[in-house]
Amino acid sequence: MIGVAPPDPPHGGDLAGRDLERRSLPGPDLDGRGPGGGPAEALRRLVGGTPDVGLDLVAVERVRRAIDHHGDRWLADMFTGPELEQLRLVRGDLPERAAGRVAAKEAIVKALRPDDLVAWHDIEVLRLPHGAPVVRLSGRAGRHAEHRGVRSVAVSITHQDGWAAAIAVAGPAEPDTTEEYPHG
Repeated sequence: MIGVAPPDPPHGGDLAGRDLERRSLPGPDLDGRGPGGGPAEALRRLVGGTPDVGLDLVAVERVRRAIDHHGDRWLADMFTGPELEQLRLVRGDLPERAAGRVAAKEAIVKALRPDDLVAWHDIEVLRLPHGAPVVRLSGRAGRHAEHRGVRSVAVSITHQDGWAAAIAVAGPAEPDTTEEYPHG
């Protein structure tokens, strides 16, 4: 991990010699709102405690080639039935939407940091009626999340200029929504 201090840092600092205690001193957060008012604190409140974050970037063209070469078999290997139904219902470019879901699944794996491989079908990324993505974990991914105390995974997906990106944040807090998952 980048920026992680050794178990016993010299003189209370990190490898770059920065004072680790400065983080807890009063003063403005990165956005100038002061302690407890910045984006880092909002993220901690959202997921509870220290979140685990995953980020992924996928080239839409790579997904397009996979679909062109392997067709429905590739789609069925990557996505659950409800995911495929949603991908096909929404207007627009199927490879672009599929690339966003692949990026989301990869970001979720990075946030969960499982000890073993998980099946793509163990991570389901669906859309709520208003369009926000929602994550449902099952199988190994679900068991690993439960073992680590992860009770919610938030994900955001974006597409731009032939790329799809996603960020996932996993934490111990209950999900902030009472909306039902679509398709089950």
